[in-house]
Amino acid sequence: MATKTIYIHIGLEKTGTTSIQNFLYHNSTKLQLKSLFYSTSLGVNQTSLSIYSGQDIHINSLAPKEQEKINIIKELPTKIKNIVKEFEKSGCTNLVFS
Repeated sequence: MATKTIYIHIGLEKTGTTSIQNFLYHNSTKLQLKSLFYSTSLGVNQTSLSIYSGQDIHINSLAPKEQEKINIIKELPTKIKNIVKEFEKSGCTNLVFS
């Protein structure tokens, strides 16, 4: 069984993060041919990951609408499980979150 690696890409403002995320998103099918999996189910920049992982005080500034915050906290664990299933099914050995 091949070793699997998860990469977590985090970028500050004005460091090209959005360009990298756009590239990963729009080339996800081609990247899978190179054994790199980037799920498109969380959107281009996967902002919900940072919102979900933040402390409550930061979640409020990242998701100012209460319903948006509730939806992310409620739905993201299931979405992550589905991404892992997609990743395993893809046959890729590298998973990227950004």
